[in-house]
Order: sequence, then structure tokens, then C-alpha cells
Amino acid sequence: MSINGVNLAFRTGYPASIGFSKKEPIDEPTLNFINWRYKETIELLEHLEGLSYIDRSRINSACDFGAGCGGPTRAVKSFFDLEDNNIIALENNRKNAEVIINSDILPNSSVIIGNGIEYLQKGERKFDLITACMFGSDLNIYSLFDRNRSTPDLTVEFLKGAAKSLNENGKIIIFSDPVTIGKVKMFCKDQKAKKNLDYICIEPPGIFISPNGIYEYGTDPGVVIITEIDPDKIDTHI
Repeated sequence: MSINGVNLAFRTGYPASIGFSKKEPIDEPTLNFINWRYKETIELLEHLEGLSYIDRSRINSACDFGAGCGGPTRAVKSFFDLEDNNIIALENNRKNAEVIINSDILPNSSVIIGNGIEYLQKGERKFDLITACMFGSDLNIYSLFDRNRSTPDLTVEFLKGAAKSLNENGKIIIFSDPVTIGKVKMFCKDQKAKKNLDYICIEPPGIFISPNGIYEYGTDPGVVIITEIDPDKIDTHI
């Protein structure tokens, strides 16, 4: 199937990899955004390495969830010196996925468009590291508080899926705004008490200002590292 010149190779049950008949040039604002996200993520990874929370020599494969336009993906690939076939970018927005490929961050075969959580839940491919460096705000945040609600939120579904796609001793890194990280921390704290996972929460290396001047990260911890997790025990309610 082709949509607007983009050839979609759908695979039953999980997202599709995408191919392009023609690459489109990337405009300057988008390139600036990619470079900003790249620099931000590199600084984060260097910070985590300096604290001995990650070891480059132990990361031979990675998956970037919610890759956006690919800035964090480019950083993860560069920092860990990964070949194209050892890193996957998961992005639900087709236009963003096009940017990742058109900017030569990753080839078609390494970009998956569609429901990234569904892809991770399949557990068909294992990774040493799964990153969510642009982890979005939960739209179903009240499911964390409402015990009568059966639909788990983004945090729960992501962690359950990511756990199924991790190699033994693999890690999950979530980097986001203080409000979102606050929800992630709350959930992880509860799950740690139940011995379903273990995690570390730290402050990012400085306060980051987005291109439009808005402070995206405050003084609250903005990074959660999941060091151990059991996908079969993650509880959907707290």
C-alpha cells in the first residue's frame, strides 16, 4: 500500500516498517529541533555514565520508544556506537518517522511506525537498552488512582511491554518533564514495594529550555532508570 508516496509494508499484529520512494529535504527548524534533542540526550547519557548507571561496553542493542523526529535516537546510536541493525526507533507519527529516515539517522528497516507498546509486548526482539527520552504525558492518568478503572495508563503499558523486550540485565531509561516523571516515580515506588521492579530516580544534568523558551524540566528528578523488572508481576493498579 502506498500513501502520499510512502510505501507501507504492514505486518500483522504489530507496527509496520516504512519505506520511501523519494527522500524529502528536512527544513531548518526541524533540523534545529533534532540537534537540540540530540545534544540534550547526549548530555543525559554522559551524566548517567559518569554516575556509573550505564556502561557503554554492555549495550550492544537498543530500542528508542517514541522516537519523535529522531534526535534521541541519533544520540543513543552515536553514544553506544551501534550499527543500524542493532537499534530500532518506534514512532507512532508517520511524518516524524519520515524525518528519521530522510535525515539519515536510521534506514527504513530500523524504523517502526505504529503502536510501539504493541511492538514491545510481542517480545520478539530483545534489547540491552530501551529508552523513552521523549516520554509523553499520560492521557489516562486517573487510571493510576482509580482502582475501579480497568484500562491501565501509558506508564503501565509501556513498562509491561518494555520488560518483555529486554535482555537479561537490560535497562529502561525514561526521561521526561517533572509532571510525567512524577507519575512514573509514583508507579515505580509502588511496584518496588511489591518487589515487581527496581529503579533509580535522579535529576537530569541541568535545566533544559526548549526552542520556544519554555522550561521543560524543573528541579525535580527527571530521569527514571528501571534496573530490574518482571513483566508477569507488574500490577495495573496501585
